[in-house]
Amino acid sequence: MLNSIIVIQARMGSSRLPGKVLKLIHGKSVLAHIVERVRQTAGIDRVIVATTTEPKDDPIVEEAQKQNWFFFRGSEDDVLARYYGAALEHPAQNIFRLTADNLFYDTEALADLLTQFTGLSYDYMKTNKKLPLGSGGELFSFKNLERAYNEATKTMDRDWVTSYFYTNPDKFSIGEGRFVRNGKDYSSFRLTMDTPEDWTVYNNVFNTLYHGSPLPLNVVLAYLEEHPEVKAINAHIKQMGVADYKSDAELRKEKENAAK
Repeated sequence: MLNSIIVIQARMGSSRLPGKVLKLIHGKSVLAHIVERVRQTAGIDRVIVATTTEPKDDPIVEEAQKQNWFFFRGSEDDVLARYYGAALEHPAQNIFRLTADNLFYDTEALADLLTQFTGLSYDYMKTNKKLPLGSGGELFSFKNLERAYNEATKTMDRDWVTSYFYTNPDKFSIGEGRFVRNGKDYSSFRLTMDTPEDWTVYNNVFNTLYHGSPLPLNVVLAYLEEHPEVKAINAHIKQMGVADYKSDAELRKEKENAAK
């Protein structure tokens, strides 16, 4: 059994930015940039891309095969089952959940979280909320993933993978990472990719700073601090939380109604 793995959920469908995971930035797909970056996380034995069995996600599998990545195909809607299937195929004690939305994961924060997690008795941990949005991750054991897979029945819990943990604090012990980058609160920095505005910010950063290898997060943050007009491009975007959850079917229906 492996000690610790990262599972990155990825699919071509997106209500606001379709096909984003294979969009190209400086000759590499978004997903390739992400895999290259998170492989730098200390203590990680394997990175797995978890996509769906839908034909529309065949290009993700083709990219994985081209890049010689580990990958797993599972349910499109039951993402919790997809994670469980990936974990069964790649057995490990500890599992990180990451998504294919984020090009600037804080690998130091992820490594520190893993150190904390293995030294404490939490069931589920997430990185510190003072990190930039899109730079953190979530961590849990296989035992608790299996428990969530067997117990969770709500659509949101099957879709969001980890919501069954943090919405049931009476069942699971919940912890938060101690790592705070530069001792500062960067929570107002939006470094996820869910909208065209986010894509504009990413391209601006890469076109200015990228030279072929993963960008140090401190360099990205310093650039955005020096250029508040770039940071402001996507600052108004509201990130969906538990109270805002809508299934893909609901989002598709809203989009169809808006187009009428």
